[in-house]
Amino acid sequence: MSAAGSPTDADDGGSPVADAPPTKLLLRSKAGLEMLTGPPSNTRGRDDGDLAVTVATDESFPHVSADMVEWSKDGSLIAVATSEAVTVRRGDDGEVVCSLALPAKAMSFSPLGTYLLTWQNPAKTQDGEPRAPGNLVAWEVASGREVLRLSQKQLRQATWPSLQWTADESVAARATADQIQVTDNPTIGHSCLVKAADVPRLNGFSVAPGAAPFRVAAFVAEHKGKPARVTIYQVDRSDGSAAMVATASRSSFQAQEISFRWAPDGSALVGVVSTDLDATGQSYYGSSGIFLLHSDGSHDCAIAPPKEGAVHDVQWAPASSAGRRFAVCAGTMPTQTALYSAKGDQVFMFGTAHRNTLAWSAHGRFLCIAGFGNLAGEMDFWDTRRSKLLGSAASHCAVKYGWSPDSRYFMTATCAPRMNVDNGVHVFKYNGSGPVYSRAVDTLYDACWRPAAEGTYQDRAASPGRKGPDSKKAAAGGANSPTKPAAYRPPAARGGGSVAAMMRAEREGNVVGPGKVAKEVSSDAAAAAKQAEKEKKKERQQRKAAEKAKAEQEAREKAEADAAAAAAAARADPEKRRKALNKKLRQLEATKEKAARGEALDEGQRSALAREEELRQELASLGL
Repeated sequence: MSAAGSPTDADDGGSPVADAPPTKLLLRSKAGLEMLTGPPSNTRGRDDGDLAVTVATDESFPHVSADMVEWSKDGSLIAVATSEAVTVRRGDDGEVVCSLALPAKAMSFSPLGTYLLTWQNPAKTQDGEPRAPGNLVAWEVASGREVLRLSQKQLRQATWPSLQWTADESVAARATADQIQVTDNPTIGHSCLVKAADVPRLNGFSVAPGAAPFRVAAFVAEHKGKPARVTIYQVDRSDGSAAMVATASRSSFQAQEISFRWAPDGSALVGVVSTDLDATGQSYYGSSGIFLLHSDGSHDCAIAPPKEGAVHDVQWAPASSAGRRFAVCAGTMPTQTALYSAKGDQVFMFGTAHRNTLAWSAHGRFLCIAGFGNLAGEMDFWDTRRSKLLGSAASHCAVKYGWSPDSRYFMTATCAPRMNVDNGVHVFKYNGSGPVYSRAVDTLYDACWRPAAEGTYQDRAASPGRKGPDSKKAAAGGANSPTKPAAYRPPAARGGGSVAAMMRAEREGNVVGPGKVAKEVSSDAAAAAKQAEKEKKKERQQRKAAEKAKAEQEAREKAEADAAAAAAAARADPEKRRKALNKKLRQLEATKEKAARGEALDEGQRSALAREEELRQELASLGL
């Protein structure tokens, strides 16, 4: 079958793909760049977890020093940055396409690789001469020509790239303090501004992937009691110009920052909002929440996470997967991970374990649920279309990770400067067997696969495992491998309630097992979320009622104190007290006229009206 063949779940995962090119793995170390011809994607036969693969250095790619690299989306180009220049090379043989004399600190290709966006520190040159105005520059890759230069003082990785293109590069967008500016890409660098959407106090924006109609999302954080708001604009170019029309929006509190998670076709947006401070005091790291907003405004809902607590990761399945769906990893450790439909319904639970990272394969069939960072590096590999755990593995101290573009291998790397010892790269098969390739590298800074254009590799199902006495080797740590005899434990340590048993359960991820979520369960989850919202609303109402009662009590106490002070003043100076009482009565008359006109009175004014008769009696008692 050719690389562009139509995949089905019935395909033999071990069938060869003769037309598919070999995968490439790039290492960036102290010695420079090294391109490896990665594991073959055309292995024949059934899986054998102990089968090592051959990985060789690609001598055709130049060994050059690099401080940073950036691949184009289809892997046809790679930008290599040093402290003095940026060189754009072809991804297959490393031939130079263009060179740019600037010390870039960030780089990003446009979706089709036509443009390269660079950012450099806004400072003077080494000779003391000021640089050309603007440090955010868009370059045309084919010619190395500068097409746009803007100024940007600070670089934030969360909002990079600062200039974003639509999938066909026909429209580009950038954000200012209170605007989203849309440009017609053919005129970029000339009279480039076509349309601007006014968004006061704009905190972030994102251009949706996918084909037309193109969409842009804008985020405004909560401010002085006003809720945060996410608005999706549609870029309408039907009349030849670009007009921005708001098609969907959502407001929410406790939202100071946001991570945009677009569906691959741009039809829906999952927003992960967070705050620095958790009002409930349950988390030192603040609070977070998830919502789902369809781009056309047809659906809007809050997503109930699989477990209460922080949201660790949210990832949509790639566009080539069967159906639109996304996975969420959330909760206190051990976390829970669940799969959701495009409507926000929970359809499958992957279970509970110490995990915080989600990584979909390029075809959206396999999902790696891992615990990286400050966790032990354990990984679970799932076939999401069959809801089956294929196997598990561990890669301790992993810093970089990623799937090969053919979806058959998963790479982890231990890199400096985060980890300055035991640097190296490990490659596992899609079912967790391996590592099938390992290599120690002196001071490894980065490791990444060379991307590939969609359709380059066939979407292949998991290969059938070996049968017979060698099945244990084929599983290589998978869910169906025979269990080893358990170590002897005294009776006191066998109970499920012991601390040791709970720690083992958390470590093995068996606190809550995986399973499909039936529609009834989804309905129950929705009902539970609705009930929780009702309880929160009730708590807010009770809190407001308590605050109102407290205010009324304080007003009464103040009135009593004023009355006591007035009596003392009357005894000391009756004439002065008479003048004060007359002034208050005149104010009461004005308040009564205000009420007669239908104007609203506050709590203090209503309390003063209730004391009118008391004031008149006190005035009469003075006898003046």
